[in-house]
Amino acid sequence: MIVDLILDRRELEQELAEQGATMAEYAEYYRGLPEQQKIFSPTPYEAGAFYREVREYDRVFDGIGLEILQAMDYGTEDDVKKALCRYIIECGYNPEICDFINAAEWLGEYA
Repeated sequence: MIVDLILDRRELEQELAEQGATMAEYAEYYRGLPEQQKIFSPTPYEAGAFYREVREYDRVFDGIGLEILQAMDYGTEDDVKKALCRYIIECGYNPEICDFINAAEWLGEYA
């Protein structure tokens, strides 16, 4: 589900912060890994990949990510954050996830 994409990103960012690294630094490191090792390493956040995964969930679950996709296509960073938080609240997930959503950037390459 879309919430898993959000939580995976939050977990990776927390691990990176503990190590004193940023997502951009990790993305550079990840690009240099051999393909076999990438299979066992978390994928760095990239807005295009996130968009494609949300689109796939939207296709499978008939519209679940439509508002998020529209915000990413036509809106601002704030619009994306609002759409993500609405998804969290409407699906009954822990609203504290919105704290992470609002602290992160969702439209940048390696936000």
